[in-house]
Amino acid sequence: MSYPSTQFSPVRRDVLEALPQAESLRSLDARALGRVAATARVRRMRRHERVWSSGDPSNEIVVVLSGRIQCAVVGAGDRGWVRTVARAGDTCGLAALVDQGPHPCTAEALESSRVVVLDAALLRELLVEDPAFSRHISRLIVGELRQAVEACVRLAVKSPLQRLAAYLIENASSDGQVSLAETQGQIAAQIGTVREVVGRAFRRLQGDGLLARSGRSIRILDATALERVAG
Repeated sequence: MSYPSTQFSPVRRDVLEALPQAESLRSLDARALGRVAATARVRRMRRHERVWSSGDPSNEIVVVLSGRIQCAVVGAGDRGWVRTVARAGDTCGLAALVDQGPHPCTAEALESSRVVVLDAALLRELLVEDPAFSRHISRLIVGELRQAVEACVRLAVKSPLQRLAAYLIENASSDGQVSLAETQGQIAAQIGTVREVVGRAFRRLQGDGLLARSGRSIRILDATALERVAG
């Protein structure tokens, strides 16, 4: 994809290469992407460094270049709920982009990461100017809403054991291997419980012969039985 070379300030090549890969920006043409890239900047994130906190003004959104960014509702003590974990190509902050309200979740790097920081005001201009872009963002936000509703349903009607079984199934490779990138505390936040409960659930599944665990490597021994547990 080529970009206008005269209308916009020089931008980094990695930004130009990354933006077309972002699902949220794929409906934009080269000229619009050039406008976005001209005001973008790359930010390197340390582990546990926050992109923003819940309640912060929605002046920026980010596209992940590398690493993982966790978007979560942070509660007291060990409690919280991970809304999503964004990886390369994913975008954080879409809902706040549209309604201009504060960010509803805290965005934090789970590991050393790089993100492209985008100007929310410019993107809002493009939403008005480009109906196709507006429709595309609307579809993505509806998808996020459906995922949130599904997560709420799981929290309401399924036990932590069932939710852990579903998490393992969703993250397993075709040969039944699961490489845990998250700690037990982070898994607990994603499935809506606490670390101690996740530990007991792992021991239960191992004791029942459904999986074998070695450090952060999981091997599913009985996928059919694990699916029954997940419900």
